[in-house]
Amino acid sequence: MVAKRMALAVPRLHPNLADVYREEMACLRQGLAITDSGPEIKKAVSALIERVEVHPPAAT
Repeated sequence: MVAKRMALAVPRLHPNLADVYREEMACLRQGLAITDSGPEIKKAVSALIERVEVHPPAAT
């Protein structure tokens, strides 16, 4: 029963996910090499970032 639950918990990924990611990174690398890449490169970078977390420093 535990094995069945673990099997259900495994996320299903698109079979070509690695290829899609590799292609996106290649395009991003090319865009970053161009100094006048404009808003397209900003959009590509933003698509990679899900969220930004900022935590206050620990009190000492």
